[in-house]
Amino acid sequence: KKSRGVAYVEFSTTDESADFIRRHIRGKQSLIHMDGKLVEITNRTKQEPLRPDDWVCPKCKVVNFRRRAECYGCGVPIEEPTPTETLMVTNLNTKTPKSAIVDYFSKYAPVRGCKFDDKRDDCAYVRFF
Repeated sequence: KKSRGVAYVEFSTTDESADFIRRHIRGKQSLIHMDGKLVEITNRTKQEPLRPDDWVCPKCKVVNFRRRAECYGCGVPIEEPTPTETLMVTNLNTKTPKSAIVDYFSKYAPVRGCKFDDKRDDCAYVRFF
């Protein structure tokens, strides 16, 4: 599998993260040498999920990886998702037709429609009755 050239680093504590940022990042980004290559390091400060299954704590607004049952920042347990009639499907092959998506999800419930995201070519929304 070919690398996308992107990695996310999770520190054990916010103090470790702050120490790394203080020593290596000037402003919002920096360039460092790693494994013989010049790589860009970016301090991600937006409070939005990195991946579709990551979640933002409603209490302290810290972004948590999907594997966490409790907030990394304050310990609040994850909220169960609210049922909805629309699902977002990501990481699709860009050649996947709508018909294949509808056929797949029709096995579980009647599908009202399917729409590709205008900004992401690997994302679609499936709406159920």
